[in-house]
Amino acid sequence: MAFAFPAPRHTPRALRNILLERMEKAITHLSAPIADRAEGIHEARKRFKEIRAVLRLVSDTETFPAGAMRQWFRDAGRELSGTRDAQALVECWDKLDAVDPKALQTRAGQALHRALIDNAHDHLHDADALDSIVRRLCAALNQHMTHLPEIDVPETGFDLICSGFERTYRAGRRQLDAVQNAPTAEHFHDWRKRVKDHWYHTRLIAGAWPVYLEQRQSLLKTLSDLLGDDHDLI
Repeated sequence: MAFAFPAPRHTPRALRNILLERMEKAITHLSAPIADRAEGIHEARKRFKEIRAVLRLVSDTETFPAGAMRQWFRDAGRELSGTRDAQALVECWDKLDAVDPKALQTRAGQALHRALIDNAHDHLHDADALDSIVRRLCAALNQHMTHLPEIDVPETGFDLICSGFERTYRAGRRQLDAVQNAPTAEHFHDWRKRVKDHWYHTRLIAGAWPVYLEQRQSLLKTLSDLLGDDHDLI
């Protein structure tokens, strides 16, 4: 199932089905064998971010605690962040090496590269700690799937997500203003988060206007990747 509304059905049930499907995928990624664990954790954290983006489209109701669920998936992603961050540093090094190999082929550079690889390896192969986290998260995800309530709102179509879509877009514009006023690492990182939210949201509604939204998706993905590279370097 693609990360998108099954056009033209923008309904609470369709939104709930997207959440369930992303949770199921996250469990699959977390259950990857040790040889594929780094990629599995990376993909699981992506699913968590997609889920949080979906939940930003709706507000809390009496039976659907969107805010509390967003916080749970944020915290779950953070539990896996040490492993992913260690691997991201190795990937950042590899990107730099591809651009200018000679600049990094020094004794100190190679020693740092080896240390980054060893650090990533240690995170991935701290079996007891990581296995415990993975088991607990998978169990919690299964509970979320079993007990996920219906999204009890009357809106359908674009009205279902309009307020959340606009709210997130405005948050992105505010973060862009913050970057322009004070281009700090923190402001760039916060802007990237909102860029990614908007990217996820355009993917969800891509079927409504493919010619425009697919191009917008591509631009947002490029911007997000560039901001991600900047964050990794800093």
